Amino acid sequence: MPTWSDDAIMETTAWDVRVREQAPGSIIYTDGNYPGLTCFPIIHMDVFEALGRLCPLPAIDTWYEDVGRAAGRLVQPGIYVRQDRHDINGENFDLTAIEGGMAWRQANSGGMVYYTEPYNTWRAEDAATLVKERS
Repeated sequence: MPTWSDDAIMETTAWDVRVREQAPGSIIYTDGNYPGLTCFPIIHMDVFEALGRLCPLPAIDTWYEDVGRAAGRLVQPGIYVRQDRHDINGENFDLTAIEGGMAWRQANSGGMVYYTEPYNTWRAEDAATLVKERS
């Protein structure tokens, strides 16, 4: 769970059982405050071993969701993680919020860096590696 932070609250009972039921090499989508957006993907260690690198941007959650979807490795076992974060619900305004997401959003101008080179190529390479690894 590479993106776990102090604003994550696991709401699903027996979530760990659901995780263990997934195939090796899975990227597990967890539902959160916004339907259709995972902020806390659970990534099987086989994914990191196959890729040999971590995402080079703070947008780790989006990176692995996109890579998992492109590689056919994204699974949705119905795990819900609530984000208790200041910019979402007005609570938990702490140093993590200041140093993390809020600073990233300001520095990144709404995520545009994520969609530039070399990041587009690297995400495509990661997805291709996972597809190849599965064969």
